[in-house]
Amino acid sequence: MNMIKYFKLQNGRVPFNEWLKVLRDPRAKTKIVRRIDQLALNNPGDHKPCRHGVWEMRIDEGPGYRIYYAYEGKDTYLLLLGGDKRKQ
Repeated sequence: MNMIKYFKLQNGRVPFNEWLKVLRDPRAKTKIVRRIDQLALNNPGDHKPCRHGVWEMRIDEGPGYRIYYAYEGKDTYLLLLGGDKRKQ
């Protein structure tokens, strides 16, 4: 199983967790958490590279949610932030 880490700003804020916390759609939250679990099993599903080592995981729910992440070492994923297709 791979390790999942969360990007933390210098002020201690964690953008991904802040985004997920305010997400109002419970069904979308469930799908997002499941996809993170899949990522830990090295199965990101629908994803593509963006640039500079950042990857986009696409979740087909509601407006089209996105999780941005990077590889940090061989078996660690670093979750950067989340959003939806409207905010790309």
